[in-house]
Amino acid sequence: MVVRSFLYRNIEQLRLSGLARIIRSIMFEIALIVFFSALSIYVRTLEFQSLYSSQEKEWVTQSLGLLILLVGGITLFRISSINQSPSSYSFQNKLILLILYEVVISVIFFESQLRNMRKLALIYESIGTQEGAHEAFQSRFIHLMRVALFVVGTLKCISVFFFVLLLVLFLYYLRLLISEGSLGDSSYFNQRNQALIRDMRRFMYGDVVFRETTECAICLEQFSAMAEVVQLECSKLHIYHFTCIKHYLESEALEFFEKR
Repeated sequence: MVVRSFLYRNIEQLRLSGLARIIRSIMFEIALIVFFSALSIYVRTLEFQSLYSSQEKEWVTQSLGLLILLVGGITLFRISSINQSPSSYSFQNKLILLILYEVVISVIFFESQLRNMRKLALIYESIGTQEGAHEAFQSRFIHLMRVALFVVGTLKCISVFFFVLLLVLFLYYLRLLISEGSLGDSSYFNQRNQALIRDMRRFMYGDVVFRETTECAICLEQFSAMAEVVQLECSKLHIYHFTCIKHYLESEALEFFEKR
């Protein structure tokens, strides 16, 4: 009882400390969203006579809006799943939606950067003279902000794509290992089922006393008297070929993984 109480208190402390870190992250992200929103409002109030700076202003406001969406998606996910277990279906479904959402916003961000880059290039070429080019940079502030947001947003989007690539490679490699049975007896997926297989009592079908069926429920083939079978006790006594139930349990992890 004392050991159980001690473990419970430590687990509860770990849970609360993890919850505190999540809350701090949420507060930081909300502060970041508020900062980006205030900055966007301020930039919209600026007026420029230069066509180049006006286009940079539009670029900055678009970049700020997309960064708000990127950070806001993560914040909303944290808030909606703060009390959910990572192993729950609800948490995993929300995580999948978050990944898809971040990928879509990242693609839109890159497309926006390329589109605005082309517009600025056309405006710069249309200025003509070098003197006019200097006059185009009417606001150093908006110019530096545009460059900074381009760098920050690009790094953020690249990190999203890199994470998705690693996740896809990991899932593919994991599925490959499961399908080939290469994870070993000590793996997370096979440990329980391998223990069941080792503990099964095997005997010949001819030695079975209570024969509720004459065929294997997995392969649907008739039992022969010398067939090696196992008998599972549940609501009824079910009999299977040992090789059939062994193959089923070994592939159960793959079926579970595919359903998830």
